[in-house]
Amino acid sequence: MGGERLLAPLEPEHPIWRAPFEKFDEFVAEYGVAGWNKMIAARNRRILAAENDPLRHGYKPDTWDEIWQLFSKYSTVAVLGGNRSGKSEFAGDTVARVLTDGRFFDDGRFSRKDICVACMFASERSSWLLQQPYVYRHLPPEIRDSGRATGGDIVYRKGKGFINNMFIMPNGSQCQFWFYEQEPNLIEGQEYDFVWLDEYLKGNWLELMNYRVAGINGRILITVTLVNGMTRPIKEIMDTCKIVRTAKVNPDFFDENVADMVLAKDCPKGEVPVVMVNEKKSAAIYFLHTERNKFVDIDAFRKKLVDAPREKVLIRAYGYCDFTAVSAFPKFSKSVHVVSLAWIRKTAELQRYTLYCSADPGGGKPWVIKWYAVFENGWIVCLYEYPQYKLFGEWARPPEKDEKCPCWLAGPAQSAHPGAGFLRVKREIRNVERKILPKILGVSPDKIFIYARYIDPRMGAQIAPSMDDGGTSYIDLMREVQEENGEVVGESYLFTPAKTGAPNGGKLAIESSIALINDRFDYDSDSPVSVENSPSFLLSEECEQSVVAYKNFSVNSSRNCALKDFIDPDRYLLNMQPQFVDWEEEENSVRIGSY
Repeated sequence: MGGERLLAPLEPEHPIWRAPFEKFDEFVAEYGVAGWNKMIAARNRRILAAENDPLRHGYKPDTWDEIWQLFSKYSTVAVLGGNRSGKSEFAGDTVARVLTDGRFFDDGRFSRKDICVACMFASERSSWLLQQPYVYRHLPPEIRDSGRATGGDIVYRKGKGFINNMFIMPNGSQCQFWFYEQEPNLIEGQEYDFVWLDEYLKGNWLELMNYRVAGINGRILITVTLVNGMTRPIKEIMDTCKIVRTAKVNPDFFDENVADMVLAKDCPKGEVPVVMVNEKKSAAIYFLHTERNKFVDIDAFRKKLVDAPREKVLIRAYGYCDFTAVSAFPKFSKSVHVVSLAWIRKTAELQRYTLYCSADPGGGKPWVIKWYAVFENGWIVCLYEYPQYKLFGEWARPPEKDEKCPCWLAGPAQSAHPGAGFLRVKREIRNVERKILPKILGVSPDKIFIYARYIDPRMGAQIAPSMDDGGTSYIDLMREVQEENGEVVGESYLFTPAKTGAPNGGKLAIESSIALINDRFDYDSDSPVSVENSPSFLLSEECEQSVVAYKNFSVNSSRNCALKDFIDPDRYLLNMQPQFVDWEEEENSVRIGSY
């Protein structure tokens, strides 16, 4: 070989541009080592170009072209992907393409000088970590970190996203990031050429965004893996769409013979949908199957589905779902989301924290009350709950039969302190905050200060009997000091009416709050749990009623389901966006919620 050194290939097992070692001998025999090195150098440059500039040089699978073709005809395209199907990578590339090249989907027929794009995720934090990095990665490298030097305004920080959750390209195109936890009226008056709704779960955001794109013939992209079961907006699209293309499933993904089974509605046996369309409503659904992503180790992926129910395989591998009564909190795991008292004490020693309380008044049944610590790093830990399982038994017991809308029944804890009024509630709060919380956190009682207390706004305003004027609200009664014979028998507790998750409350409030809680429960389940990879909402081992609720509450559960009572305080708290408060930097702050 004349002493020439072989050039080492980058990523020899690259799924697209694999180094051809099996043809090495015959290649070198014909072209020599210099020819081999020239070929490998070109291959390496291609891989580096794809990594550095995926928008212009990255590999574009056939599936992406198929989805882009749908955008040329339909205004709303939902991409229902299996796990690791590449749907977020596709969406990031598409957003960057629209911002860079303009309205490619209508061949520029609706010409606009300054393109405006909106991207949405559950919360600001999840957008920073799980959505904005995809957009940033696909921007052209020469402007990706240009700041204002090239005439635009692009400033990105890893883990914190784009400054002010937006950026402006040198060509004038603008990208804004919004969150489902925000009030919908914030986008009133906006018009968008393109909207990306990522991991879209529930609520009326799709309807709202339809108005924002309609006037300029824009497009909406929805990307979601339906691990929570079928959602209302997706179901409304799917119910009116017609299947125009199907594909056979990989039988190795299933532990049963599926070749002769009807796996999906209106599909041939052993097949699942790929494309569904609704010409009248200008909507389409594309099912992005995981096995079509060449960057996934299919054998390793298949092993994760061993013994999984057929319905789970269809969701995880093919993006297909046709049922609703599945867990509302699919990632909740006792081994991951429930922490010991020892862990809490240790964490409280290492980090400062702010304490909160949230309550769901019971009317004819006991109040459900929870206490939380928000740590400096953003972790929210539910420290304690009332009524306790160990003291009063189970709050909810399973339904007596399978139901389409499962409704867990009242357990013995719902009879705790029968006939007790708000004074009993005050005594329980005092007991927890003077005796129990100090033990949990490992501090003296005088160190316990509740920064804010939240309450169900509807029940909190409910008129209840009063000792004085014959009628006042729970909020008023809890704020007032009650005395008997000159002694205080009821201390003052200031509760603030909480946001519920939707302007008018009701079912939409519950649905949007489920998305908010799931965002806090989220972590990368493919990697070990660590400080960097952990959920941001955790439960103490003292919260046994809550564990039962999160394990069993269904997407389609009845609104009267008893499990919901132990979820409601959490959604009130999270909708109020609790924060760690640094008192050392807020010398003039006014404390609220104190005794």
